[in-house]
Amino acid sequence: DDTDDELVRRDALTSEEAGLRNDLARLDSNRAYVQGLRQELQLGIGGYAQSCQLRVPSLEAAEAFWCGALGMDAFDRRKDDEGRRLVSVSYGPVSLDEENGAHFSINLVEDTALPTGPAAVDADQPGDPRVISLTRPGLAYIQVAVPNPLRISKVFESEAEILWGYGYFELALPLSAGGGRVRAYAGKARRDPVELLSYHVENPKAAAEELRRALPGLEVLPLAVYDGKNRGPVSPKDVGNVYIPRPPKGSVLLGYAGANESGACVMLEPMQKPSKGAVSTDPTDGYDGIDIVSGAEVNADVVTPAVVSVRSRKF
Repeated sequence: DDTDDELVRRDALTSEEAGLRNDLARLDSNRAYVQGLRQELQLGIGGYAQSCQLRVPSLEAAEAFWCGALGMDAFDRRKDDEGRRLVSVSYGPVSLDEENGAHFSINLVEDTALPTGPAAVDADQPGDPRVISLTRPGLAYIQVAVPNPLRISKVFESEAEILWGYGYFELALPLSAGGGRVRAYAGKARRDPVELLSYHVENPKAAAEELRRALPGLEVLPLAVYDGKNRGPVSPKDVGNVYIPRPPKGSVLLGYAGANESGACVMLEPMQKPSKGAVSTDPTDGYDGIDIVSGAEVNADVVTPAVVSVRSRKF
């Protein structure tokens, strides 16, 4: 019979092999994606979500979460035009000049004027933690299909709160790391693990139309909404997994063609009431916009929803 130590070593090797297979699958998928994306952009079509910016009280606390707990890599450390420290994090190269590029990046900017401390919500608070109710429109959560199993010890080290842990992780970031929510799950060999940014708005349909007018080629993507009974996705092309709650009726998923499978998307959800016994929370205060690269000319005259805060440019 195998000893306990041998079983542990075998399990570790199996986990490493599974991680390597996922990494190789992502590399192959990414190579084809980048080649096709460059061709589209050069033809004046298509586009992609490139990055977003988050102001955080402590870069060290933010890196402990995004890199330590979620497995991103930090790069491009510098100071911005205002002299603030900045670091970008992503799951791979961001440049289109690299065959493994075009990964969505999160630019973390240190803003010591923001409040610091633990997460605004914790696992002991009443109500369904899967229901996010905001006090006002804003960024509700970022959803990530982590390429390897989540490192729970690193989540604890980052001082994030695990609000839900069955089938996926509903995580509340400490205020020191910028606050807000992240939904993370494993098991999907996605080209870019950053799946979507979800914003709660007053009128998702109207906001979606404004964004589509401003950004030619931006599409409404397939989305399985909550039907009062079933919660998970209905096809392999749906975002999320079978455990992540479907967004409520009226939600809209936006992105360029194929983004629901391989790129970062924009989710627009209607404002929601808190579940019984819970209270509404503030949106991510440090959110400073999303950067989108378009193959076609951008309609600069169209005013996009302030809550999404799009910065767009032509390739």
